[in-house]
Parts: sequence; structure tokens; C-alpha cells
Amino acid sequence: MKIWTLTILLSWVGMSGAAAQSFYDINTIQEIKVSFYQSNWQHLLDSLKNEPGEPYLIVPSVEVNGVVFDSVGVKYKGYSSYDPDNLKNPLHIELNHVKKGQTYQGIEDIKLSNVFADPTFVREVMSYEILRKYMNEPLANYAKVWLDGEYWGVYVNVESINKKFARKHFHTDGDNPFFKCNPIDVVSTNEHSNLVYESADSAYYYDRYELRSDYGWAELLTLMDTLTNYPHRAHRVVDIDRALWMLAFNNVFVNLDSYTGAFAQNYYLYQDKNDRWLPVVWDLNMSFGAFPLLDGGNFLTVQQMKQLDPLVQDDNDFRPLIKNLLENAIYKKMYLAHIRTILQENFSSLNYKYRAQQLQDLIDAFVQADSKKFYSYADFHDNIDETVFSSSAFGYVPGLTDLMGNRYAYLMNHPALSPTPPAISNVADLQAGEVYVAADVQNAATVTLFFRYDSAEIFQSLQMWDDGQHYDGAAGDGRYGQSFPYNGLVGQYYVFAENANAGM
Repeated sequence: MKIWTLTILLSWVGMSGAAAQSFYDINTIQEIKVSFYQSNWQHLLDSLKNEPGEPYLIVPSVEVNGVVFDSVGVKYKGYSSYDPDNLKNPLHIELNHVKKGQTYQGIEDIKLSNVFADPTFVREVMSYEILRKYMNEPLANYAKVWLDGEYWGVYVNVESINKKFARKHFHTDGDNPFFKCNPIDVVSTNEHSNLVYESADSAYYYDRYELRSDYGWAELLTLMDTLTNYPHRAHRVVDIDRALWMLAFNNVFVNLDSYTGAFAQNYYLYQDKNDRWLPVVWDLNMSFGAFPLLDGGNFLTVQQMKQLDPLVQDDNDFRPLIKNLLENAIYKKMYLAHIRTILQENFSSLNYKYRAQQLQDLIDAFVQADSKKFYSYADFHDNIDETVFSSSAFGYVPGLTDLMGNRYAYLMNHPALSPTPPAISNVADLQAGEVYVAADVQNAATVTLFFRYDSAEIFQSLQMWDDGQHYDGAAGDGRYGQSFPYNGLVGQYYVFAENANAGM
């Protein structure tokens, strides 16, 4: 989906935003060096990982790109990517854990992924890069890490999803209801962050959702109750379009360590000023089919992942965000339109392969020198195209081009996506008291203009017409038009067209 933005006033980015971009600049590899008081620091980090709340180990110093910080909190993070037998575990560094206000370029939390289950080293970075076209998502790049003076290899450096992230993207003070949706133990308890309403007692859900704000349980229960029991009201409690983008992304990318997969996890929810929950996808190190578990059964084969149905889970009562949204005919068309957009914009050519190779070129020498990586240097290159087998992770990791090339062909020919959608072209606008929008549209029964004046607002809608009276040229010429009031500051709009079988 393309959103057009109209603006007259100059826009600006504050220093904190610019600094964050610098620390996560994809073309700059960060250097992070952690010193420890004790020689048995690995044992201590393992021990703390198993304690309630997973407390931090206080270390004497952490150096970030030559800037030294003292008295810093460090701990292991992750679930499947963490193992006490790993040479290389993911890290969470909290610069202000002891000294409040201690930051690097305004950043307190540094999240470092250990590239578990990804021989290519590009899955997480490239997935976030593509997903940011459609949703607010973290920035991500690479870091070289030293632990107690020893080079520990290349990590993925991912922007933390916290109150600062919410303030930057969602136009609030960051104090609204905010949850991390990751069960405490996804395997032994079978408790998932699936948004199913099962109890009116918030304590029932404490092991499934982690509250990151001062309040929010009542609001989360309202979301779950609505999705489960009153889905026709879902638009009141969730940003439908963001939710559909998340679900479309998870499906296309075979990102099953997610709400779509076996454990219904790895996403955040933030409630905006309109009392709607906004999903944010998290933890993409096993996208592109590196997590092959759709349900509690057997691992999917590579062939099954290539042919993962675009409507998978649409009959699963334990995935109400999928099942109950896709029961709405318009939402289903939008969801399938999002899948089509992701496919056409990212996988209709081999540009994604070339992008993956560009990312690898940035870190090639440092990966080669990384003696603690989970896969060989040959696997690093081979997994761009070929499936790599290993005792790590789930035994095999699909090659990017093998998976996505076949997935593109399968999805574009799938009955749910094969109906010809409307075609939208030559979109234009004119500002003159009103904002007049026109577009050439073919094969559509209805065409709708969605608009808003602030990216934190809800889109309003107006039907577009081909009647010669709405900035649309001559009646019946295939050019549709409509207008909305111009407030002199800023506006955003997009065009959605649908026929009986598809939307675009």
C-alpha cells in the first residue's frame, strides 16, 4: 500500500531521532566491548538467566564505539536462541541500570541477537528493513562484540521496543497501556499470547503477557473479549490495517515464531490515543522459514513451508486475530491485497537476493573471523540459495531464494490470490482549499479514498466516483476522483479499490 503525504510546513527530526538512526545505521558496524569483574562471568550470566525476573549482572564497564560507560547491567536474553551450552548467547545491555540517565546517543537499552538459526546473518536485518515499509518497526544493523577482551563475533543490533519507541512512532507520552506478548514458558505450560478471552480475571494471563506500563490489564481484557466474542467491533479496539500487515508479513515470510505460528508470540501491543491497540512485530531472527513449527505437531518440511497456505489458521479458534478478522469479507480482501503487495514489491525479482548479498558484504570478514558462530563460513554464503543442515536450531534452514522464489510462484497462483484485482495508476492530487485526489482504476466495483490529517489519527473514508463531477475527468472514462478538506498543514491518503473477488 502506498500512502501519499501532503505537507506545506517544514518538518524536522529531533536530535534523539537522528542519534538513534546513527546507532542503527545499516552501513555502520557498531563496536561493543564488555568487561567483567569475575572470570566466571558466563556461569554468572547463566545463573541469573534462570532466576525470577532474569536480573542483570553489574559489570565495571561497557565501551560503545569508543565511549566508555561504567557500572552497566548485562544479562542474557532470548528463549530458543539462548542455551547455557551455546558459545554465543544473545545479550541485553542496560547502560542506565545503575547510573540513571547514562545513555549512548540517547539510547539506554542495547539488544544484541546472536544470529541463532540463521547461517546468512541477514534474516533479522532484512526482515525489519522490508517490514518497515508497511508498519512502525525497530531499526536494526550489525555490531562486533568483545566480551572480557575476546572477540565474540558479529551480533545483530536491534532497536528496543520501549516507551521511547512508542513516543517516537505513536504520538503519545509513551505511558499508555503497553504489553510484550511472550509467554514465560511456551513449551511446558502451553500458555500462549493468542488473544483468546478465557477469563475475566487478569491474573489468569500474567504468564502470557508482560505488562510494560503502569496499567493496562482491563484494556487488554477488553481487546481479547472483543476479538473472541464480538469481532464485529474489532475496529474499535485494534488498528485493523496494522494487524493485517503483521499477519500478511508473517505468512509471506514464513515467520512462524510469531502470532501465526505454534506459540502465538513475539509481538508487542501499544494502545494509542484512539483506544486502539497497535501491534509491533518483534524477534525476526527466524523469519524466512528458520522456525518450522506451525502447531504442536511435526516440523514443517521445506516443501511445506514453500506452500504454506495464505489463509493458514483462518479456522483456528485459538488465533482470533486471524480467524475472526478474516471472516470479514473486506478485511480478507485487504489482507490478501497486503500479501500481493509484499510479494510484488519485494519478491517479483531477485532484488532481495542482491540486498542479502549487500548486507553480507558489510560483515563478511568479521563473520569469517567469528569462531563462535553456529554455522560455517561456507554455510554463511550457501544459505542465500541452499538449505543448510546442522545440529543447531531445528536441523535445517531453508535457502532464502529457494524458499521465496518457490513461495512467490505458489502464492501468486493460489486460488485466494489468483482473482484479478483492480489496477490503480496515475494517482494525483491538487491542493486548492480542498485536496482533490484522482486515480485511473480498472476492474473495480468500488473505489475508496482514505484520508487523515495526523499519522496518529484514524483514517476516514469517502467513496470515489467516475461521474465527471469529482475531479475525475469525463464520466465513465475510468478515472475516479474525490476530495477532502485541506487543513493547511499536513494530510495523508491512500486509495483502495475492490471488486467481487479481490482488493488492491
